Amino acid sequence: MTSSRHPSRRRLLRDLGAGAVGLAGAGALGARTGSRRAAAAGDDARAVGTSGAPAAATDTTAATAATAETRVMTRNLALGADLTRLYDAEDDELDRVAGDLVATAEESRFDHRAAAIAAEIEATGPALVGLQEAVRVEVDSEVRFDYLNVLRRALRERGLDYEVVARATNADVTLPAAVDGLLSVLTVVDRDAVLVRGDVATENARSGRFDAALEVKRDGRTVTVPRGWAAVDATAAGRETTFVTTHLEAADAAVRRAQARELVGAFEDRESVVVAGDVNDGPDDAAGAYQQLARTFEDAAAVAGDPGPTCCQNANLRNRRSRLSTRLDHVFVRGPLVPTAVTLTGEDGSDRVDTPDGTVWPSDHAGVVATLRVEAESTTTAAPTNTPTESATDASTSTPTAGSATTGTDGGATNDGRDTTVSVPGFGVTAALVALGTALAAALRRRGDD
Repeated sequence: MTSSRHPSRRRLLRDLGAGAVGLAGAGALGARTGSRRAAAAGDDARAVGTSGAPAAATDTTAATAATAETRVMTRNLALGADLTRLYDAEDDELDRVAGDLVATAEESRFDHRAAAIAAEIEATGPALVGLQEAVRVEVDSEVRFDYLNVLRRALRERGLDYEVVARATNADVTLPAAVDGLLSVLTVVDRDAVLVRGDVATENARSGRFDAALEVKRDGRTVTVPRGWAAVDATAAGRETTFVTTHLEAADAAVRRAQARELVGAFEDRESVVVAGDVNDGPDDAAGAYQQLARTFEDAAAVAGDPGPTCCQNANLRNRRSRLSTRLDHVFVRGPLVPTAVTLTGEDGSDRVDTPDGTVWPSDHAGVVATLRVEAESTTTAAPTNTPTESATDASTSTPTAGSATTGTDGGATNDGRDTTVSVPGFGVTAALVALGTALAAALRRRGDD
């Protein structure tokens, strides 16, 4: 079925049928050096509220002025739909399944979930927040929903002063889908972002792309699934610290390890660093991405106490009992930062959100909030003595070993043949979305739908 709502749809769908699946990269966001805040490009750069009350918890300077405390947070927002359904669909059902996923995501009612997440931010008052799966969906070039803007509005409605200062684009996929009964052009963008509280000075906002990346092979095509990081230099509790958020690859452990090595290398010259994100790995894997990071950074939970599992509820967020079973979301620190407490948000049954479409969890992940004591004078070394022997360039220059990732000239990483796939909801399987684009294109071509 076709529609005349969009004059260029038939041509774009025909191009997609020929295999044109778009993947946009993550560009660095500009910053005004020395300014109160770093600038972020586009609509996301606008401040979230300017006149409300200050956050519930703010940086507090100790009486001796020798130390102070600040809080940081990582929060995966969750798409609210299970992309693994795409693999089970027959060719003539793929566009319908893609459209159903849009409807399912909308039924997760992110407007209500965002209000709950904004309440978490108000209650804990983090100076900086790392966001993952800040999804934007467009249908025929019109924005259907934008999680980042919805959350900003929810914060503004609570009188909270937070703004987006850095942003990284991961997967950016365009494909045909049956939305509202009409064959349409669907664009799904997965982003990471950094929110900063209004009283925190920032500069040098930037983002980066990992060289190591998952490669999806489908119908004779190879599609690279990009991931990266967003960062900003912030002055909180009197100390300048580089704050980084990231969402490492879920579908391949070797790629994930290589990305962790790159992340370490990207900030090896910074003394004071916080990495807050969904690394899709935990302490139990002795050779995983978590351990790559823990060799250079301290896990705040390992110092202040394990708060419990952070992942994962059902992809549609409608399970009644919590299914959190593993700790994948972390705050890592380096430099004059001493974790004193780590707590979770959105993990308890009482945190579930009532919506017109039913009761859902705020996300399939719990949020993680770390309280950090910030030493006024730098008396620590930039890194622990157990610095990893692998360099951040190993993904592209080292000789492959068992379980390692190697990167070709196109920046895609391949593994050594071990089964390293994990099943994680939402954009934890970003590759599923990219694979669907190639599969739908091939299906349209085979059906001769022009």
